Amino acid sequence: MQPREDALRRHFAQQPCAKCHYRQAPEALLVLVRRDRTWMVMATCGHCHHRGLYVITMPPKATRAADVSGAITKRDVIEMHGFLEGFNGDFRALFDGGAPGRFAAE
Repeated sequence: MQPREDALRRHFAQQPCAKCHYRQAPEALLVLVRRDRTWMVMATCGHCHHRGLYVITMPPKATRAADVSGAITKRDVIEMHGFLEGFNGDFRALFDGGAPGRFAAE
């Protein structure tokens, strides 16, 4: 099974049925159509047999390097916490890098 299809099955397994609220089974998902990043799937409830059709758009596949660098670490959280403690809310100064309250184009 492809990783994206496996991820879809896990996602739908966490969603309750829209009709009876019974928890879905991963096997209840049938991929009807897949075109690049857009999928059409049908989920069938194992309890009440209610069927739902869904159109899902996936983000583009990330490269391996992007996946590794995109992970948030404990250090990232600690650094952001420290930054926010001292941040005065002046976004212009933050992104301008110059005088507080001035745009770079001014």
